[in-house]
Amino acid sequence: MVCLYYIIKRKEMIHIATELKTSITYTGTGSQKLFDIPFDYLRTSFVKTNVDDIVLTYGEDYVIINRQIEFTVAPISGSHVVIYRETTTDRLVSWADASVLKASDMTINQVQQLHILEEQQDWTKTNSIVMEGTIGWNARFHRIINVGDPVEPQDAVTKQYVEDVKTGFISEMIKVKNSAITEITDIKNKVIEAINNLKASTETYLTQLKDTFKSFVTEKTEEVNSLKESADTSATTATKEADRAKKEADRAAQNANKVDMSNYYDKAKSDEMLANKADLVEGKVPKNQLPDSVYIPCEQ
Repeated sequence: MVCLYYIIKRKEMIHIATELKTSITYTGTGSQKLFDIPFDYLRTSFVKTNVDDIVLTYGEDYVIINRQIEFTVAPISGSHVVIYRETTTDRLVSWADASVLKASDMTINQVQQLHILEEQQDWTKTNSIVMEGTIGWNARFHRIINVGDPVEPQDAVTKQYVEDVKTGFISEMIKVKNSAITEITDIKNKVIEAINNLKASTETYLTQLKDTFKSFVTEKTEEVNSLKESADTSATTATKEADRAKKEADRAAQNANKVDMSNYYDKAKSDEMLANKADLVEGKVPKNQLPDSVYIPCEQ
């Protein structure tokens, strides 16, 4: 009999296509109560069943009638119903010396041994690591224990080995992180120092620039004030000189009104007299240019 057997673990199902002679798996519909038993059995008590890994009790949860299991309550829809045989290893037939060997007893004894062997074979197929065709080994969610540390690249690794590698990796990563943090901190401190130095230099330069500008403004203010004072002084002096000139002009005008023009030569007379003026010869007037008069030398 070819059977599709399912192992339910962690709410997952592994499909195993293999020849099983002592079990069968059905899927509940929520209404179906009767399920066929496709394998032989010596007693109905040897037939077991579970629904979603919950073992049910014969006579309470189900009964066996005419090579069928009848559930008291139909398994829920989508549940996994496993029907399997579990033959006892206790003797079903006992032998005694000088007893009569019956064929039926010998058959029962032989069938019991056959059933036990079949059940062991199915158990091995469904509870051990098996090769699934060309896919690989199927552990069916079972742990593999007592595994040595890997040597070759394709060797399996243990949980401890992975944790050790993980711990070493994490340790190295922590060192790298700490080193990076240290470098970043150093760079940060240098940047802060450079910023502070730049700030101090800028403040010093601005202070010097401010003082220079202040001195420049003070100096130019003093120059402007000095020029203003000079301008004020010059203006005062000019005003005084103007007043004095006005007074002199007024006085000259008054004096001009008092002059008798008849006592002065006019321009024509002055030009004539200038034309007849004596020419100096070695600083002396020649005698022929002296007016007619008696010349009386000075007494020595």
